[in-house]
Amino acid sequence: MKKKHLIIPVIMLMLLSSCTWLGKKYPAISPNVITLPSQGLKVVDGINCLGIDVISKIDDDKYNDNILISPFNMSAVMTLLWQGAQSTTQDNLKKFLYFDGIQDITINRTFQTLMNNLGSVDPEIDFLPANALWITDKVIIQPSFLSTAQNYFNINLFVRPFNNQQLAIMNNWIKDQTHGKIDQYFNNIDTTDLMDAVNAYYFSAAWYDGFDPNNTQDRPFTLKDGQTVNIAMMSDIISQARYMQNDSISMAEIYFGHGNYSMILVVPRDNADIDVITHHLTAQIWNLWLTALSTRQPVEVTIPKLNFRRFYNFQPYFLKLGLGSVFDSTANFSGISPGLHLTKAYENSVIKITETGCNYTGGIIKEHTKPQYKISANRPFLFAIRETTTGVMILLGIIKNPKIE
Repeated sequence: MKKKHLIIPVIMLMLLSSCTWLGKKYPAISPNVITLPSQGLKVVDGINCLGIDVISKIDDDKYNDNILISPFNMSAVMTLLWQGAQSTTQDNLKKFLYFDGIQDITINRTFQTLMNNLGSVDPEIDFLPANALWITDKVIIQPSFLSTAQNYFNINLFVRPFNNQQLAIMNNWIKDQTHGKIDQYFNNIDTTDLMDAVNAYYFSAAWYDGFDPNNTQDRPFTLKDGQTVNIAMMSDIISQARYMQNDSISMAEIYFGHGNYSMILVVPRDNADIDVITHHLTAQIWNLWLTALSTRQPVEVTIPKLNFRRFYNFQPYFLKLGLGSVFDSTANFSGISPGLHLTKAYENSVIKITETGCNYTGGIIKEHTKPQYKISANRPFLFAIRETTTGVMILLGIIKNPKIE
């Protein structure tokens, strides 16, 4: 019997936007708590573990390039596929997702909670997850899979023939969901495909405590080989940051909006290598670093302005992580439709980071208290953007050379 094919394109867009501050003191950071189901933090650890694993494999392949992925986005689409997997395919996917030992209902309810709350938890943050299943009219999908997808993953369902008209419809849907920031994702369509799962995410956030644009200036950024490039670096005293350092890294947390989202900067100390740090990173080490962060206080932060996009086919990296069985004829996705296997898994990510931010109408005056700590991302570094009350990584990246777009 001819095998049916599944393509999974995944899109992540993040814009860290700016507005003016003049004349008022900052309000207190007051994130709204997202309450996960019991054991839900184990699911979050699994999401973060997968992101850490995949970024290390990409780093093996693209060791001189900047890297950008979405652990939450990637885990969500693979978890959706796991819903329809059977037998050893289901077991392999659950292990790949780091969900062994977690009840299925806990996994689903955790994603349901995240999907329902990440976009609305902070009124200063625009986070618009939009998920869709594009299914050919030649295939019959199991009702139980559709029910799970719609109940726990907020899936939009489109049943249409795969042809050039469908290509335009899919591209227009992605354009609408990303507010026009990604205006053409697909250049062509394979008429033999039977189902495409598409995740589009639009994220726009303002810093809680922005960088004064007058402080931005060209400064040297030291590359891995010791050479330097001049790059526009933002610098300021961030009034409500957190900081830690150990023998190998300096780490700081900087907030957006009301504090539900933050950026974590991880900068190697002295002669430490960001690649070595990344390859030895685990969720346990990550959580230990976060636990060691100080209480909120002024920290002097220097970081490059960033504006770049990355596109990946995750298949080779998933293969390196032992997930080969879902890409061949031995795969069992009969819980979706008999004879199905995974063909491609894509992600398209965009990030733009600029200086200033605002979190309410009116201006802001910075209180220039002399900070106890400072962190300068003037050499290759790792960063993550996370939701602070759950810890889930929305974005994970490595900057090797800020001049590379």
